[in-house]
Amino acid sequence: MLNDAARAVRWVRAHAADYKVDVKRVGIMGSSAGGHLASTLLTHFDAGDKNSTDAIERQSSRPDLEFCATR
Repeated sequence: MLNDAARAVRWVRAHAADYKVDVKRVGIMGSSAGGHLASTLLTHFDAGDKNSTDAIERQSSRPDLEFCATR
């Protein structure tokens, strides 16, 4: 799940121009287990692999903001 969340953040950054998204304002949010996943990604990210042939994997997986809600 953590790898999927990291890939999603990278995907948004790689396609930012297509969706008019600021690459410096990509966030993640979740509640309950999703909140735990969001906070885990915030502490277990990487800068991406600049040598990768995959444009998505070259992006950072670091969220710029997060929102976690619990009930």
